[in-house]
Amino acid sequence: MDETVNQGTTTQENAEGTQDAQKTFTQEEMNRIIADRVQRERSKYNDYDTLKEKAAKFDAQEEASKTELQKAILAFAQSNGCSEVRDGREVRMTSRRTTAEAQTRIHEMAYFWYNIRNCQQAEAICYAMEKMHALNREYLTIEEWEDIVNTVKHNYSDMKWEEGGYGDFEQFNFISE
Repeated sequence: MDETVNQGTTTQENAEGTQDAQKTFTQEEMNRIIADRVQRERSKYNDYDTLKEKAAKFDAQEEASKTELQKAILAFAQSNGCSEVRDGREVRMTSRRTTAEAQTRIHEMAYFWYNIRNCQQAEAICYAMEKMHALNREYLTIEEWEDIVNTVKHNYSDMKWEEGGYGDFEQFNFISE
C-alpha cells in the first residue's frame, strides 16, 4: 500500500486503487512526526561542530608553524596583487595582473626568500625560480639551467658569478636529469 499525507490526514490506497479509511492527525502527532524527521536529519550532522573545531585547530597550528619570514613574504605578495595556492608546505603565487608582472614578483621574492643578492649566481637562481613557477614544477633540466646561466652571464656581465654576492648558494638543488 502507498501512503500519502495531505493536510494532516493520511489516505491509503489498496491494490485495486480505491481508498481505504482516512486517518486524521492531531497537532501533537504532526509535531511528533516532524520532530522525529528533523532529529533524523540532524543526526546526520552530529559531528559537524567537532569537525569544525578540529579544522580550526589545524589552521591555527599551520599558521603558528609559519616563520616570521614566510608570514612577511605572504603579506607582501598579497598586498601586491598576488594570491596564494597551498600545496602541502609550498606556496604558489598567481597574479591578477600580467604574466610578466608575476614573473617579476617571483624573481624579487626569491631574493628576499633565499637572502641572496649582488652576483650572477643570485640572478640565475631568481630566474630559475621564475622558470620553475612558469613550468609548474620543482626542478629544471640541465639544459634549462645552462641556458639560464648563459643568459645571466651575458646580461649581467658587470657582475661576477659569486664574488661580491651574498647568501647560501649551497641550499639550491633544483636540477634534475
